[in-house]
Amino acid sequence: MKPLLSLALAASCFVLACQPETSGRAEDGAEAQPPGETNPVPPPKLPAPPIPAPAPEVVSALQTQAFGKKLLGRTAVLVGDRFVKADLRSAPEFYLIHWSASW
Repeated sequence: MKPLLSLALAASCFVLACQPETSGRAEDGAEAQPPGETNPVPPPKLPAPPIPAPAPEVVSALQTQAFGKKLLGRTAVLVGDRFVKADLRSAPEFYLIHWSASW
């Protein structure tokens, strides 16, 4: 019974800690709202700026690398809340690879 109570307490603390904070102060000229109330109309989303293509020097440097040439055309960047296909903007000197498996 005691481990179950500890688990329930930890879960409720986690849920409470994940709640978004509301300050009630005005931001960007908007009226202050009481804590806990949300604005029913979301702000308009701005279009994402286009991702520039890498320079020819970067492409040639990536093509000379064993791992870099496999990344050309296969990478994406996070722009706002979406992933957009984009090549690397520079050729890294080294790569850090994290391999994980779920058994």
